[in-house]
Amino acid sequence: MKLHERAQFLAQTHKQTEAELVSVLLQMVRQKMFVSLGYTGVFSYCQRVLEFSEAQCSYFQRVVNASIQVRTLEVAVTSGELSLSRSRRIVPVVTKANATQWIEKAKTLPQRELKKPWPR
Repeated sequence: MKLHERAQFLAQTHKQTEAELVSVLLQMVRQKMFVSLGYTGVFSYCQRVLEFSEAQCSYFQRVVNASIQVRTLEVAVTSGELSLSRSRRIVPVVTKANATQWIEKAKTLPQRELKKPWPR
């Protein structure tokens, strides 16, 4: 049972850490810190400093960039209401005008449904 409890604790910690990391990366973008640190942006920083995979770097970069444009998305991700995995799936279509609807879809639909091609 202890392993089960530990797994649950770690999963919750992972979710919180992911949300906090998005928040920190957003602050770094807004303060233009990457250039002063010698990086071109979120992707290169995540890859070189945080040693994430290219896929992970891409997820963080896309969600951070979209969050800068769509405040509702930023709030949903940084509060932990919406995971990085789910938020990255709506990045191609989320706008200020439709953010509430897409965030709700991302929270409620199975991820395979969020992978379907978007109506253009």
